[in-house]
Amino acid sequence: NSTASQIAYYWLWKLEAADGYNGWSPVSNYSNAEAGLGFTMKGSPTSNNTIDFRGRPNTGTITRSCLYNSGNDNPNYGIDGQVYTLTGNPYPSAIDLLLFLNNSTNTSSLDGSVYFWEQKNVGSHYLSNYEGGYAVWTPITGSPTDPGLYAVATFGNYDTFGESNSPTSGTSDDYTGPFTRRFAAIGQGFLVKSDISTTGGNFQFDNSMRVYMPEAISKTTAGSQFGRESNQSQNTSSRVMSHNGMNYLNILENPEVIPQIKIHTRINDTYYRENVLAFNHTKDNNYNKYGDALSASLLKSDTYFIADNYELVIKSIAYDIDAKIPFGFNAKNETNKYSVTINSMKDVSEDIEVFVYDKELQIYNDIKNGTFDISLPEGEYNDRFEIVFRDTSREILGEILDNEAEVTGSFDVFQNNSISKFIVKNPQSHIIKSFIMYDVTGKVIFNKQNLGNELEYSFPTNNLSAGTYITKVTTDQNFEITKKVIVNN
Repeated sequence: NSTASQIAYYWLWKLEAADGYNGWSPVSNYSNAEAGLGFTMKGSPTSNNTIDFRGRPNTGTITRSCLYNSGNDNPNYGIDGQVYTLTGNPYPSAIDLLLFLNNSTNTSSLDGSVYFWEQKNVGSHYLSNYEGGYAVWTPITGSPTDPGLYAVATFGNYDTFGESNSPTSGTSDDYTGPFTRRFAAIGQGFLVKSDISTTGGNFQFDNSMRVYMPEAISKTTAGSQFGRESNQSQNTSSRVMSHNGMNYLNILENPEVIPQIKIHTRINDTYYRENVLAFNHTKDNNYNKYGDALSASLLKSDTYFIADNYELVIKSIAYDIDAKIPFGFNAKNETNKYSVTINSMKDVSEDIEVFVYDKELQIYNDIKNGTFDISLPEGEYNDRFEIVFRDTSREILGEILDNEAEVTGSFDVFQNNSISKFIVKNPQSHIIKSFIMYDVTGKVIFNKQNLGNELEYSFPTNNLSAGTYITKVTTDQNFEITKKVIVNN
């Protein structure tokens, strides 16, 4: 990444405190690659595809800028008020990104997440041929054992101005190891963005962030990560140390438990968007720096959580069965198809249910045990859908049924042949809307309406022929008490 000080020709490009593709600038022929800046390579530098890196390893405090001002704003791209800097691990050792983001200078200048570029190998450095996107990592608790939260990248391709053109079928690898992307390996580059509530500012690296930690041998094991699998085979846990006072052996062996749900949306039968919902008792429905992460860039058709009008790929909340998390749909095509379901639940109780609630249609869609499928015309749907944890319509129905059973069970209706009367006893004084009696042919014998809420009613049956009759008492809630009676005068 940025450990070299001399590089050849115009094959490398950098991005510092810029908003949009026009902010990239070349690292010129035989010039210094500034410490703390990452770079991307364009083209083939030599006949044997080799770049010559020369320089001394970095140490000490390294400061770079992620300052927003009107001069670096491109209103046609990116998030207004935020700028990007391509940075990375500048040291010849791994670094702890939790300590990087929790540094007092960086806390006030950066938005609290790091963004990793992931892409398909398309064999081209022309922008219009790119297929890639940004994965996101953010801490959630800030404690030493915090593994953080990670959402994979969804791949898109781009026009000549660097704007998302159309999505493709690719997604990045899912780092399922104990600490996902918390530990950046030697040379690992990543984007940072300026804080959303300030104009950003300088950020820094220092030696306290450095960790001796071999690269993970796979994406499912602990260790520093370089966005590819390492050829190393050593046991990371037995070979980790730092001079910053943190017990990394204990950290790696005892990661904090962060319950989380990964929601996958299949969009236009082409690609998936991953949205990560995590539970932590310190979070709420507002935007929370650390625990919430903004989408690096929205695709033409996309999904996201919404908090304080920010579009998020990761959202953390305190679990509450009554919680409602706004879930947005961005639809740029004339017709857009979405299929939403739960891809995985980690450390979440099996008893928890998850639904997409459509407020317009008042329908709950179970995405834990099924898929929510919908087609939407072009538009932005930020106020219509929510992620919820209970189907209140089902509960209301249950309450109605319970109430109906209680009401109907309180009545006592019977034929008293000794006095030739049909008796209705209403000890709880429910309002009776009607009383109807039929014979076996369906002929109406009695039809009494709006009877009120007397404690007892009686209807003479001495003029009726002996036989079987059907009676129906209906309350003002349309609850019915139906009884078959035998009249034998």
